[in-house]
Amino acid sequence: MRKTVCIAGLGLLGTSLCMALDSRKYRITAWCRNPETARWVLDQGIAEQCFESPEQAFAESDLLCLCLPIPVITDFILRYGPLQKPGALLTDIGSVKGVICQAAESVPNLRFIGSHPMAGTEKSGPYAAFPELFENADVFMTPPIHAEQQDTDFLKDFWESIHTHVRFILPEDHDSLVANTSHMLHIIASALSQSILDAKDYQAQRRHYAGCATGFRDTSRIASSSPVMWRQICSSNVPAILQALDAFGERLEAMRKSLEESRFDDFEILFTRGKYLRDSWLCYKAANPLPRNITLCGIKHAGKTSAGKELSRIMALDFADSDDAIQNLYEKEHGEKPSVREIYRKLGETAFRQLEARAVRDLCSDGKTRVIALGGGALSNPFITEQDREKLGFICCLDVRDDIAYQRILEHGLPPFLQHEEDPFKAFCESNRKRMEVFKKEADTVIRPADFETTPRDVALHILSAYKDMVL
Repeated sequence: MRKTVCIAGLGLLGTSLCMALDSRKYRITAWCRNPETARWVLDQGIAEQCFESPEQAFAESDLLCLCLPIPVITDFILRYGPLQKPGALLTDIGSVKGVICQAAESVPNLRFIGSHPMAGTEKSGPYAAFPELFENADVFMTPPIHAEQQDTDFLKDFWESIHTHVRFILPEDHDSLVANTSHMLHIIASALSQSILDAKDYQAQRRHYAGCATGFRDTSRIASSSPVMWRQICSSNVPAILQALDAFGERLEAMRKSLEESRFDDFEILFTRGKYLRDSWLCYKAANPLPRNITLCGIKHAGKTSAGKELSRIMALDFADSDDAIQNLYEKEHGEKPSVREIYRKLGETAFRQLEARAVRDLCSDGKTRVIALGGGALSNPFITEQDREKLGFICCLDVRDDIAYQRILEHGLPPFLQHEEDPFKAFCESNRKRMEVFKKEADTVIRPADFETTPRDVALHILSAYKDMVL
């Protein structure tokens, strides 16, 4: 039997939510103040029923979602919460959670879990709604300590049914987060629009209008959002927003000072970091539908494992190391798990390459997107087919300096192929030269960590920036 879901408030978000829900799974109902909007929603088949009053919505819904301004959400919770249908659940989509959760806690026996889908546009109203608005969005849920697990599971399933990604968070942590990721941005966009377009006379203003193009349009888009709504949101989250603005001011001041003092190298570094961070965010937002693995290769101790692990944390993707896969296969067949160097010594070149090819094939066989640290020699492995190589996805080769790689290798002892060389470093450099020719030919991109900050996280951000340009 379908649960009755009521969406109270038919603006952009509420109407889009009605459109996105599966009517085979839920009985979709609604409530709004405007009778014309209610009739339109029914005529369009967006909802099966529109309740006549908030009292009826609270009394007859299995799940009631308040898609209303924050002051109205808190007022409805306090006024109508005691009328909640037995066993039903109440949630909301307010972009501030602290004041809403406090109101819910004050109503005895109210079954409430806060929600906040990170979705929206600069437009408003039901006629701007569309069912894909929530697609691939993150939704923050703030279940109280005393929440029933069945309620938490039900609400999580509700949000995931419209293809969102649910994350659990404390109300105070949520409000600090959105102050940085949303609320501050609308303030900055509004201030930017005023700074650029608010000229002293009509002629100057027209010149500014003419001088603004797509860069201004893209940067200032959210300044067109509802001022009334953003007054309500920001006034409910003042301390966190002020902290976010202070942190932004420090970054802006650092860039201004670098220009003022002609430290253009520093300016470029700051600008580059902003690019890498935004590019990595674009990759993160597209991670779930991406069909391609991200594979890091390079000579031994190039940093592919450490950078790969950082990259997997940023993207929330599984990390796999081909060396581990080789060891696991060998252990399964021989009952022991020596190092990859020892496996190579025991099997010899041909048998080892065959084992390596099987390990790579296993890593790519399930169709799941992951970050892979690949032994660079695999790219020249004759037993790895073109089809296997294609499944490795985006291949990034880390090209570290020979002296750096050699010093890292010495920490672990010389590999077998260098132990009998008269000049191990020279032999290592010659081997790397030949291997890098293959790597660079097979890889989609090559980065040199020594050209920028060399922490694993910085390398990971650089890789994601290159990945974004190649794939997205």
